[in-house]
Amino acid sequence: MPAGTAASSPASCGARRTSRRTSTTVSSRRCAKRCWRTAARRRRARAAFDALPAFERDSIIEFLKSLQVLPPGTNVLAVDERGRPRSWHSLV
Repeated sequence: MPAGTAASSPASCGARRTSRRTSTTVSSRRCAKRCWRTAARRRRARAAFDALPAFERDSIIEFLKSLQVLPPGTNVLAVDERGRPRSWHSLV
């Protein structure tokens, strides 16, 4: 990806800009380097996922679809569709 694209720009990965020119340049370079490393990790992970047999890929996708984000303030680890506590043993 070219250096001027969004993935390597300081704004895309949260680099902090300062009033001193040298600090901004160093910070921007670090951010760009971090973005490139992250992109390389994503490519390796995607290649490993694509290399899996279809059944294993489908199993991973089904597992990810089963995960849920709990509503704010939830004190339990398992809830039903309405956010009410659910017995952990009924899930197994």
